Amino acid sequence: MLESLHFFNNRLLPEITPAHAPFERTLIDVSQWLAAPRVAHLSLILVTLAVQRSRSCTTPSFDKDVLHYRSVCLTELTGLVVDANIDYQELTFDCIQLVMLADMQLEPSGPWAYHLEGTRRLIELQGGLSSLFYQKPALQNLLINYMEIDVLTSATCNVHALKIDTVKVQQDYHALLLGQEEETINTACFMPIHLLQSMADTNRLRLQCTKHDLSPAESFAVAQEFSRIQKSISTFNPSQWTSHVLACGAVQPQSVTSLPSEQDITAMTSLALCQQAADTLYLHLSCNPTLQSPFLHSMHQALTANLIDLLSQASPDTEAPLHTQLYKCAVWPFFVAAYSEVGWSLGCSGDDTSNLDRMKIVARKIQSRPLAVAVDVLEKVKVERALRVDVVSSWSWDEAFEGRCSFCVL
Repeated sequence: MLESLHFFNNRLLPEITPAHAPFERTLIDVSQWLAAPRVAHLSLILVTLAVQRSRSCTTPSFDKDVLHYRSVCLTELTGLVVDANIDYQELTFDCIQLVMLADMQLEPSGPWAYHLEGTRRLIELQGGLSSLFYQKPALQNLLINYMEIDVLTSATCNVHALKIDTVKVQQDYHALLLGQEEETINTACFMPIHLLQSMADTNRLRLQCTKHDLSPAESFAVAQEFSRIQKSISTFNPSQWTSHVLACGAVQPQSVTSLPSEQDITAMTSLALCQQAADTLYLHLSCNPTLQSPFLHSMHQALTANLIDLLSQASPDTEAPLHTQLYKCAVWPFFVAAYSEVGWSLGCSGDDTSNLDRMKIVARKIQSRPLAVAVDVLEKVKVERALRVDVVSSWSWDEAFEGRCSFCVL
C-alpha cells in the first residue's frame, strides 16, 4: 500500500495534476490515508496499477494483479454504495471516480462508462445534482469533474449509445458551473465554461439530427438551434477569458508569487482559441457534415496554427513555465484537428495527415494510452475513408466511435 502511495505522490500526481496548475498539488497524507477505509486503499492501488499498465511499466503478473484489485475494489465499493452512510458520501464519489479513471486508462472505450452511469444514478438517489452541488460543498469539485467528463465523452460517443434524457440534463450544468471557472479549469477536462455549454448543446443537437422523419417545423427548429449554438461559440472572447482566469489566480504558471509572463498569456489565449475552433468544427461536422465551406477550412487552418505554436513550446518538465505545459490541455483540439483531417479532408492535401502525426507526438509525450488508442482509431478512419473516394456516402461523426470513449480526458 505504501509503495502505491509513494508512486501516486511522487510520479503519478505530478503528471495527472492539470498542467496549467503545477503548483496546486496536494499530496496525500500518509497517516490520513492509512486511517481511511479499505476501499480508499484499493482504489488508489488500482489507479496506480492501471497507470503503470497504460505506460508499459508492468511485470509479467501485472494483468492478474489488476483484475484482482479491480474485482475486490468493486465489491467493497458496491457495499459502500448500498450502505449509503452519509459520513462516507464524499468517499463514495471519490472512489467511484478513481475506479473510473483506472478503467479509462485500461480501455478508453470499455467499461469505464458504467461508472459514469453509476455516478449519475447515485446523484439521483441522493436528491439530484443541484441539491448535492449546493448543499454538499465538499462534493463540488467531484461533481464538476463528473459534469465535464459527461459532456466531453458524449462528444466522443456513438450517438446510438446516448440517451436523450441524460443528454438533456447537460443543459442544466451551465447554471451550476457559473462562477466556478477557476475550479472548472483545474480538472482533467480543461474547458472554459462557455465552450463546455456549447459542446453540451451540440451533443443534444446531434441526437435531434439523427431523426430521419423530421417534420418541416422540427427541421426549422434544428436549423435555428444550429445557428444559435454557432453564434454562442463565436461570442466567446479568448483574450478576456485568459485575463479573467489569470487575474483570479486560478492558474499558477510557476511559484504562487510569480506573475504570468507575456509568453504565458499568449499561450493561454492560443489554447482558448484552439478550444473555440474545436467546438466550431465539432458543431459543423457532427450536425452538418456535408458542409464543405471555406469557413471550415479557414477554421481548421487557424486551429492547426495554434496547436503547432503550443507544441513548439512543449517541455517535459512539469515545473517549467506555464506556456511550456499548455499543449497537454489541448487534447480535445488535437483530436478534432486530426479527425477533421482524416474524416473530411480538411486542411490536408493528398496523403498529408500532419495533425494525426502531431496527435501521435502528444500521446507519446504525455504517455496517454487513451490518446494512443484514439490515434489507432483515426488510422482506421483514414483507411476506411480512402475506400470511399468513389462512393457517394459521406463520413459521419459517429462512425469513429464504438460506445462512449474517453480519448480526450487527461
